[in-house]
Amino acid sequence: MEKEIGRMQKRYYCRDIVLQEGVEEDQNVVKIREYTTSDKFNGFTKNLITVPVKRWSNFLELVKKFKPSKT
Repeated sequence: MEKEIGRMQKRYYCRDIVLQEGVEEDQNVVKIREYTTSDKFNGFTKNLITVPVKRWSNFLELVKKFKPSKT
């Protein structure tokens, strides 16, 4: 069973990025999912990133390496 940790609004008003904690193949994982709300569909999209909890610190280090380009 997934437990929602938090969510933030994406660029589009009808899309949220949701952070969840769950279990997959007997491993604790963190899931980053996309949730959409519209007239035709409400729910999670197929977009999903699953990171094992024991590799979460590696994932955060990878994200910290990102440097936005000046536009």
